Amino acid sequence: CDLAAPGVELLNVNTWQANWTVWQMHGFERPAWDNAVQFRTRIFDRNHFAPASGFEAVFHFQVADEAALKGLELAVELPELYQVKVNGTGVSFRAGRQWEDPHIRAVAIEKVAKPRDNAITIAAHPFDVRIELENVFLLGNFKVEPARQGFRIAAPLALQFGSWARQGYPFYGSSARYETAIETPGGKLRVELGEWQGSVAEVLLDGKRAGLIPWQPWSVEFPVSAGKHLVAVRVVSTPRNIFGPFHNRTKPRMRAWPAAWADFPSHQPAGAAYDVLDYGLSSPPVLSIGK
Repeated sequence: CDLAAPGVELLNVNTWQANWTVWQMHGFERPAWDNAVQFRTRIFDRNHFAPASGFEAVFHFQVADEAALKGLELAVELPELYQVKVNGTGVSFRAGRQWEDPHIRAVAIEKVAKPRDNAITIAAHPFDVRIELENVFLLGNFKVEPARQGFRIAAPLALQFGSWARQGYPFYGSSARYETAIETPGGKLRVELGEWQGSVAEVLLDGKRAGLIPWQPWSVEFPVSAGKHLVAVRVVSTPRNIFGPFHNRTKPRMRAWPAAWADFPSHQPAGAAYDVLDYGLSSPPVLSIGK
């Protein structure tokens, strides 16, 4: 992002560095919440800043295909603390929906976003100790394409077998459902997974849970009546690809702690250099029927 504040102007800096700069210029050694717990009310007791304090940050994103704008949303934590603009147009979060956390609200921005270059401006005057600059997200029905810096937003594509992170969805942190119609004489249906990546898999029969696959063996059995049915496998990921860390050289897996984000490049690296985890079914499940 770009950061502007009294006596400070930083261009194209890592958001972690920008957040630290904001806190330090307001008298703190470091951001108050990332490595500490408030004792009594000592952090909030300092929440008295002059009207001219605060900052303005600009986040840039590119849209490669106009089709990616449909349903595009902007999510911000505690948006009531900021003045938010997209391409110079003010954005209100009063009717925003909750996303991932009670304090993160999301609103539609497809009417103010545009193809090619876009800018999200986050301004806070005065400064407030509840501010954490990095909690800004774009949501929608789109994929991303690696660019020289970060990624471009592009039109969505249907998923195939294989990692969805490698198919344009590296920051997707929810679940994906793979389904097929079958016709069976009845009996006990066995669903066995081959190679796959995820936190847990749910097997559904005609839209209702038939079993869970949380550990080996990667299979589940359940009775099924004769006739036509819809069998689905829902692979659940984790929040790791939403929140990172994406640049830690130790590549932590299935764990994260505040300092995991502290190892970062000074400027945004190429999209191909981001560290994300693979999720999804790499091959079709094997279905078999028996007594």
